[in-house]
Amino acid sequence: MRDYVKGKGKYEWCLGQPNIDPYVHYQLVLETLGQPLSTFKLTWQLCQVIWDAIMAHVIAYERTKILHQDVSTGNILICKDGSGILINWDPSKKEDMDAQPRGPSQTGTWQFISTGLLLSPFTWLHEVPDDLESFFWVLLYVVMK
Repeated sequence: MRDYVKGKGKYEWCLGQPNIDPYVHYQLVLETLGQPLSTFKLTWQLCQVIWDAIMAHVIAYERTKILHQDVSTGNILICKDGSGILINWDPSKKEDMDAQPRGPSQTGTWQFISTGLLLSPFTWLHEVPDDLESFFWVLLYVVMK
């Protein structure tokens, strides 16, 4: 077991037991898939790109019961043909994989996490409506910015 005593162990900077899990993330980029969401030309194009990302999420969920869990501006790209793509499925999980709330170690970009998950991280289960709400926050954020 880890030693969390002040000044000892891996987490010397933490006075008590940390409530975070350290992760190392690696990505291998082979080619450019698209442009950032912020490079849209028209509002219609922005809406179409987000719609394409929503449809990708719907298809993934219907076929495999996988939830993305990190819908954000950085995970939606505009392809060369003007369509949208939903990337970074690393934090995704099958819906029935663990039926427990994620708590402070939950995945997702905080600006776009659903209000239910933000207000009740220890009791709220991440479900489809949470990912769909994240798409709304992404659209609102990009339009307002």
